[in-house]
Amino acid sequence: MLGKGWFNIANAFVYTALMLLMCFHAAGSMKKTTCLVFAAVNLMTWYLTPSWWENFLWLTGSSFYAWPMTIILAFLVPLRKKCGNPDYALNVPLSVCYSVLGLLAGLTYENAAAGVFVALIGYFAVKARKKEKAALFEITGAVGFLIGFVVLIAAPGNFSRLESYEAFVQHGFFGYVLGRLFVTTHIFFSRNGALLTGLSAMLFLELWLHQKKKVPTFSLVYVILGVASAYSMVMAPVFLERAFFPATTFLIVGFMNLFLQVEWPQMLKRHLKIFVVLMLLVFSSSLFREGVSMMKVYNGDIDHAQTGKQFGRVQ
Repeated sequence: MLGKGWFNIANAFVYTALMLLMCFHAAGSMKKTTCLVFAAVNLMTWYLTPSWWENFLWLTGSSFYAWPMTIILAFLVPLRKKCGNPDYALNVPLSVCYSVLGLLAGLTYENAAAGVFVALIGYFAVKARKKEKAALFEITGAVGFLIGFVVLIAAPGNFSRLESYEAFVQHGFFGYVLGRLFVTTHIFFSRNGALLTGLSAMLFLELWLHQKKKVPTFSLVYVILGVASAYSMVMAPVFLERAFFPATTFLIVGFMNLFLQVEWPQMLKRHLKIFVVLMLLVFSSSLFREGVSMMKVYNGDIDHAQTGKQFGRVQ
């Protein structure tokens, strides 16, 4: 209502908050978030997000993806802290407020919320296996999230839309799901999902088998979140590039979380800084090229934007 200019300012703050939240979840705290970690998260987001423009610059796209993802990661912060510190807890007033944050997280959008839903099931299953008592804020947050998620999924439009799909009418529910499962797997591989998952698996095996470290459960939660977010789209007839954003975000956090736990030789640590500097130089060139397209799109030159790496559609 205030105009695109004011939105751009607010959007910049949301983007910064999102990057910092990703760093927090990857490192475990803001104190452990170094400049290298912050740079790495931003660079990976830039290069691995299939539709960066649509997710971060396009007003509708950013409002639908980047802003809700910020709410989701904020909702997961207390759970992340609880995993690192079993004694962590919120007082009663904050626990009640946390249920509201959970409700908002559940109401975000289907594939991101579906990933969180799967992660919460795993989270409480682990607590039950360890016979750990759930804290008040864990209960209120989960209840708030479930209410929001049920409202989101139970919307009548979801069912009427599914019944209108030609493939669903022709092949039935199971035939439709099998076909979409094949398509979703292809998309998962083509949009860097399999790459990030595979690299995370390699780091997990390095920690577990070679460095003999006990890998915390939450280290795998983010990877599970990413995979679940992607494959929840088997129910949708179209899997647009911008809809892969939740999977990319969670998988980047999962990869970085495992990466930071690996004990790298000193030689690799020294060269890591050089590698980040080189990536920043390459990024500056890429940003300049895309910045030209951004300005032309912002000034109304839609034809030029079609040739850009990623185009936040003006609709």
